[in-house]
Amino acid sequence: MIAAVIVVIISFVGASKHCQSGYTKCRDGIQCFPLYSLCDGQHVHCLDGSDEEPEFCREQSCDDGYTKCKDGVHCFETSGLCDSTDWSTMYHCTDLSDEDPEFCKVKECQTGYGKCRDGIHCFPLTSLCDGRVTHCSDGSDEDVEFCRGKYRS
Repeated sequence: MIAAVIVVIISFVGASKHCQSGYTKCRDGIQCFPLYSLCDGQHVHCLDGSDEEPEFCREQSCDDGYTKCKDGVHCFETSGLCDSTDWSTMYHCTDLSDEDPEFCKVKECQTGYGKCRDGIHCFPLTSLCDGRVTHCSDGSDEDVEFCRGKYRS
């Protein structure tokens, strides 16, 4: 009984306010939930379950630093865009679009990252021609001509 009263009080207070940055309202218009958990398939954050309903999720935008999967439902961290390597593939989208080369070509890398010569993979700009680790499967992040022409003046 006490828990129900607390939920009603919190819901009433929450209904009169906008959600904080990085949050959005549930379909009920009362509760707020973090955008990073939009249709994450892990936790239901809204009492009405709307944060896990595909149609509701398609209507929402992803939080900053996140990208929508091709299905338009799920969001994943942009750093996971085509982040597979020769030795490891980790999918972030249930439709596997985060590793689809054609999907990756039309998406931008996260802030502070650049596209490899292949136009698919992203690498940290701080490692551009650093002479240490190759982050691009085609080696372009360590190719002097690529570095000079593409990202440096």
